[in-house]
Amino acid sequence: MDFNTTFEIIKALVMGAVPVCAFTFVILQWSINSGRMDAFDSEGNLRQQHRAATKAQKKTKKASTPDKGSEFKLSGRAGGDLVHGKIMFFGGGFYGTMAVMTYLLIEVIEIWNFLGAAFSSGNWFPSIDVDMIVNLLINSLMNLVAAFLWFQTLADYVEINNGWIWLIASYLGYLAGLKIVTLHGYKLWTAIVEYSTTAGKWLKRKL
Repeated sequence: MDFNTTFEIIKALVMGAVPVCAFTFVILQWSINSGRMDAFDSEGNLRQQHRAATKAQKKTKKASTPDKGSEFKLSGRAGGDLVHGKIMFFGGGFYGTMAVMTYLLIEVIEIWNFLGAAFSSGNWFPSIDVDMIVNLLINSLMNLVAAFLWFQTLADYVEINNGWIWLIASYLGYLAGLKIVTLHGYKLWTAIVEYSTTAGKWLKRKL
């Protein structure tokens, strides 16, 4: 194995596997803790839940009739459940997780660029017009298509010299995320929540 291949593997593990592992853990453990899905013990069980949830969503959409005075809901929850809904929209599993991760990455960059253009240098008031908003909405739809093609889209944001290495590294990160959820998910999530709460209280006192 030459130096370039070794370096590509290390880069794919650090920039591919680790973020995918963290994102997979956060999305799945959050879904479990919030009651959006049940705990699972294998990838096969997770796929079954995703298929069942997708079928349930389709039946709900067909059976439901919109009420003008009703509260906005998505996935049966007041206020919406955009991230979980996006995972179901993209099909769940490894493909769906990568698609949602790609979609969020693109959206964050788009919003950042949008705010940079709206609040231009030397202008403290947002120069937002109708064309800018329309373009933002069109870009959001195009980003959905780009997210479906995440295996091509990510190459625009990260230097990838060997696609197979990055694909394998990303899948290993996904499997690692699943394993963390099944073995230590509840304890790790509880620790993260407790630490976040403590940090928030400390910052509040300082401010």
